[in-house]
Amino acid sequence: MKRRRSPAQTLLVTAGVALGLIVGVKLLVHVRADESQARQNRHLPNIELTGASPAELAAAGYQLGERAPRSWTDISIRLFENEQGMINCLSCTIDAAEVDRLFTFPPGTRHPIDDRPPADWPWGTAEDAWQVPEWWQPTGMRTRMYEEFPPGQLARGMFAAYDPATRRLNSWIWARSGWKPTRQPEDLALVADAVAHSLADLALRSQWPFAEDGWLTRNGLSTLELTPMAGVLPPGAERIDVALLPRKGNHRYLFRLVGVTPAEALRVAGGVPLHPLADDGALPAWNFAAPSAGLPAWFAAGPGPRWVHQLQTLGSGATEAARWVAYDTNARAILVWDWTAEPPRDIPAVR
Repeated sequence: MKRRRSPAQTLLVTAGVALGLIVGVKLLVHVRADESQARQNRHLPNIELTGASPAELAAAGYQLGERAPRSWTDISIRLFENEQGMINCLSCTIDAAEVDRLFTFPPGTRHPIDDRPPADWPWGTAEDAWQVPEWWQPTGMRTRMYEEFPPGQLARGMFAAYDPATRRLNSWIWARSGWKPTRQPEDLALVADAVAHSLADLALRSQWPFAEDGWLTRNGLSTLELTPMAGVLPPGAERIDVALLPRKGNHRYLFRLVGVTPAEALRVAGGVPLHPLADDGALPAWNFAAPSAGLPAWFAAGPGPRWVHQLQTLGSGATEAARWVAYDTNARAILVWDWTAEPPRDIPAVR
């Protein structure tokens, strides 16, 4: 009699699907009846195919479904699962128009700084079955990453990269028990968002007047008025200017915080990976994410470094969320401009 999947094994599969396994492609496969008896008994895949065609995938037992890509070729897949977790690597050539519907990324997805997965993810080694294959070589700057480390539960990660010039797509999805990153928790602090939420709450409680376009603005707020943020803002922060448009799915906010060091500024802007830009660079052309009357006069940065985070869809390249950050060395101030868009905006990437 075939042994049924244990509750723990079912949890592993569920975790992988919840992370957004490729829609319609079902990379957690139904293996063919002529697979080894041991594999059938365990119901745990350990499969690797390289350079396959869609027909060869089907012959290997993959259930592709109606939403399977029509344009993908040169498909390589590594799928392994045991009681501790799973790894799912994919590399293929595919048209950009079919890429975005293959993935469901959870909230909290980010654009990694170097367009690579973190070094402290479970890459595996040649001595174990968890090793990411040598053929898995992501390219291109349209990259997205998600990770989650819930205490006492499976750690999870998801990375995908698409290069429109070569039409090459690479993805890596994993779930592991008993594993955690080596990075410090401070790297994940959502300080800028927390500041914006606190200011929006203060605006509603204090009944700030709305502008005709729905924006809320205040100049020269003392940080002493931000009692909920007392343990979050740097101790030397003096005052803050803010403009807010708190809309679900399409929020916009700008603020300028005075009285911070460069290191403190980066912490305030944290919560997303910040890609360095050229020093003293101009503001991005995001007029749609600014008040209708234009950017406030105080939102002008003097000389100093600049950064950006821009989360693009993989296939179309449209932008779902963005953050521009500047540090004014003369004023010892940080400027943050953050927005989201549903549906994504078709705008140029900031470089």
